Amino acid sequence: MIRLPQFIFLNGPAGSGKSTIARALAAQDANLSVCSFAEPIRMALLSTFHPEQMTQGIDLRDGAVKASLIPSTGITYRQWMVAFSESFMKPLLGKQIFGDLAKRFVEDLTMYYDRFCFDDSRFEEEIRPFALAFGGHNILIVRVEREGASWSNEPSGSDLTQMIGVHHAAIVNNSTPEAALDQLARALGQTRKVDPNHGAVDVKFDDAELSDPLPLIEPSVEDL
Repeated sequence: MIRLPQFIFLNGPAGSGKSTIARALAAQDANLSVCSFAEPIRMALLSTFHPEQMTQGIDLRDGAVKASLIPSTGITYRQWMVAFSESFMKPLLGKQIFGDLAKRFVEDLTMYYDRFCFDDSRFEEEIRPFALAFGGHNILIVRVEREGASWSNEPSGSDLTQMIGVHHAAIVNNSTPEAALDQLARALGQTRKVDPNHGAVDVKFDDAELSDPLPLIEPSVEDL
């Protein structure tokens, strides 16, 4: 498997395959949990309009579902979720609220998992609580690009390549999830190798003494 820090944040436009890559990482690492900053928003929507489907049923990650109208309303699921986030939660509780909630959530899971991958990272304010609590050396932001997936429709400030004090990597996800993981391994100075007899994937570290996968500039408290 790929050697990763404690927290991985996938940053890319809609349709770039972030969720697919997150599932691929979890498939090769039983100690990695896939998480989402938007989960409290989805839970709030379900509890309001579909309480009978809180555990199973409507998939609010599905683009077609999010584009459809909420029954007996004139707005889509996506519009409701954006309004709940941007017009209610953030103005009332601050731009970092979903980062704070996510940090509390994973703190409860640290007895079960060693690593956590967020498949919907868009804003620095969501990652800062993790940087302050766990240190920038434990954070990797992976920029995901894909042909046909445009940043033009993403919110302002959603490009996290300039966030300092954390590790960064970039991949182009135009092929298979395995190819994307190979790119990520190379970006981290690692090489994934498949055992032809057992199909198992191992990783060779190009530098056995490497303690950090990428150069890190430690920020000041003001930067965080």
